[in-house]
Amino acid sequence: MSVAMPRAVRFSPAARVLCAALAACAGAACGGPEAAPPTPTTPRTLTATPESISVPPGGMGTLGFVLLGPTGAPLPGAVVTFAIVDDPTAPSAKAQGAALATASATTDAQGRCAAHVTAGLAAVFRVRATSANAQVDVVVVVAAGDVGAVDVAPFFPAPAGAHAAAVATTIEILFFDNGACGDIDVRNPPQPVRTMRSVPASGAVARYDFVSTAVGYAIVGRARDGRGVVRALGCADLQGRALVAGSAVQIALPLVDVGPDPAGTYAATTSLAIAPPLAAAATLAAAWRDLTDCPLDPAQLWLDCTIDALGPASDAVPLDCVPATAPGADGPVGDALGALRGATLTGPSGAPTLCRGTQTVGGATSIDAVVQGMFGSPVPAALVQLAAAAADAPHL
Repeated sequence: MSVAMPRAVRFSPAARVLCAALAACAGAACGGPEAAPPTPTTPRTLTATPESISVPPGGMGTLGFVLLGPTGAPLPGAVVTFAIVDDPTAPSAKAQGAALATASATTDAQGRCAAHVTAGLAAVFRVRATSANAQVDVVVVVAAGDVGAVDVAPFFPAPAGAHAAAVATTIEILFFDNGACGDIDVRNPPQPVRTMRSVPASGAVARYDFVSTAVGYAIVGRARDGRGVVRALGCADLQGRALVAGSAVQIALPLVDVGPDPAGTYAATTSLAIAPPLAAAATLAAAWRDLTDCPLDPAQLWLDCTIDALGPASDAVPLDCVPATAPGADGPVGDALGALRGATLTGPSGAPTLCRGTQTVGGATSIDAVVQGMFGSPVPAALVQLAAAAADAPHL
């Protein structure tokens, strides 16, 4: 009895490609349901719950985070990374031996995750959580002993802050741990470790939690107007012994009007109106107006004065920047330069003017145009501003 064994079937490369295409067609493209596009997961929003925590030296604290997707719904299964911030702009932000238990975590069905930090010595620092485009910082206060809370109440004292009170819209509050106002440039303060608060200038307080009773603090306030310009500044010192453990105390922060910074360079302009005008005002203005009253001025005027100066000075031919019309009157060099001058332009009425053009009578480029080009391109600002000199001259 013989049994027929199946024979191996060999397909050509072209047949294999066709089979693969048919399989793909059967699974999706050829009449089957199309695969749904992946749900977007960015942009994301990451928030901290809470935004600051207190941990005793050597103790452990938990930082909570919530991650939301583009629609505002919780984003599960996403990775959030953690790092202790090393910020060179905040020199006091030292972790002092603190460490994170893990460098990342994955969000649960509610979009939540947590980071665990083990504290070292007393310090104030930040832990940063990041997921794709989202980022948030949490302030970690490592304090031995008692802690309390501080409510900062900025205000504008009269009359020192009266002007700012009328125009300010927002007040920024910067809270510096283990600091003093005498060590801070209020106009250009460093970056604080704690989050900067913004409150309306109309009246509000800003709370800072987990403030140790063991050290002192500097609290800086900046009032800004609607354009973001600083209109008032202030700084208040707070001693830790003035705090109440487990409770909140309120500290007033006076803000006074900002004057000019004495360190810098300033320009002052004073305009004086002379009435009645000086008798020579018209003459002064005319002399300056000559520098720009023709299209190729001041190049044309410079050539007029140069050619006129080449000839002999006499009562009949004064040095008035008006070249002579008689041949030879301004010398051979003057005649040579005169042959290269631009043809005179015609005014709106059809009558010839004293202004010259960019071409000679024969059609060549005029020397007036050449000299004008020597001023540079683009035209220097000083040359452009000459036109205003005629109006300013009578007021000198």
